[in-house]
Amino acid sequence: MDYKYFTVEVKDKTAWITYNKPPINAMNADAYREMAALFGNMGENKKIRCIVLKSAGKGFIGGNDINEIAGHTKQNHAEYQKIVGSAITAIESCDIPIIAMVHGYAIGSGMLVAMACDIVYADDTAWFTLPEVKLGIIAGMSFAMNDIPKKVLYHMCLTGGKVTAEQMLQYGAVNVVTIPEELEERTARAAEQITSQPPHTVRVFKQCTRMWYNNRSAEKFDMETIFTHEILETKEKEECVKAFFEKRPAVFSDEW
Repeated sequence: MDYKYFTVEVKDKTAWITYNKPPINAMNADAYREMAALFGNMGENKKIRCIVLKSAGKGFIGGNDINEIAGHTKQNHAEYQKIVGSAITAIESCDIPIIAMVHGYAIGSGMLVAMACDIVYADDTAWFTLPEVKLGIIAGMSFAMNDIPKKVLYHMCLTGGKVTAEQMLQYGAVNVVTIPEELEERTARAAEQITSQPPHTVRVFKQCTRMWYNNRSAEKFDMETIFTHEILETKEKEECVKAFFEKRPAVFSDEW
């Protein structure tokens, strides 16, 4: 299958998957569909023993394409969220170990994609954020609950603020932070260590840990979509989107 937004290069039993959608690597519905198909198909390939997910350009993934989701109604938002959930679940469910190689930023769903991976390597300039609240929608925090402490996750979701790679390392949500010049080399070294292990054992380990760490993230993600519908077609949501495009602070009423 040919992909518009992803390229795959296999080196020494590691599949290096690169996402490329300039200018900021935002995700749209087609990109999520490709992601779901790519990771679903990759899991069936016994010749691949490790996957590295990385991006071209200035950052990892820049969240959802605001131009695509700004005018969502309840109906098309529900359809869109199913596509998003399928893509991230495909990463979580893949039997092959996946390393996220994060540089620059991981915004919104980009952060959730990184958290869905098994291991995260980041450069020391990278930052993570769940800014959905600023657009009047609920962040998909269900895919990050296993990785980030509750109070930290609440703070991110309620403020839309940034968390550095070093902070994520302290929280246990990132495995290694290094300088940008060494990020790919150190990621490749980790992939080499994984591919040298017995492949069947590694896959069974992933199956086992999925069972133990299962927090029904896909089901909870669906519930987050339902709660978002309560606010999706409100004046508050409309003001959030308008303020975003006009690059100004949103103004809210005490009545809703």
